[in-house]
Amino acid sequence: MLLTTLVSNAQIGVITIKKNQTVPLNMWYTIHEKDRENNIYITFENEDLAVYTLENLLGQFDMDIELPNDKDVDGDPYWSVEQENGFISDIYYIKEKNFPLYTITIVSAWGGE
Repeated sequence: MLLTTLVSNAQIGVITIKKNQTVPLNMWYTIHEKDRENNIYITFENEDLAVYTLENLLGQFDMDIELPNDKDVDGDPYWSVEQENGFISDIYYIKEKNFPLYTITIVSAWGGE
């Protein structure tokens, strides 16, 4: 459901890129690679646009950008969303260390038994 909402609100569709292919900016994409089939990304050069997009995404779930669930091993914040269909989606906000790029990554996994 989360992915459907993102696709319908952000653009006409999600594109799939291959490993080592250039990442599109300001557009939802997936990467055709093993172990990434349940991930969706959007990358920005503009931090304000990245934060605006993240705030709108989190707002759909009554979550606040200032209150992440935790941080990953790299110190990037993430928020967890339990979907009605049994999946759990973790939403990461990543500021690239050596480039002016900001990526929202959504990783979904089956949360049921």
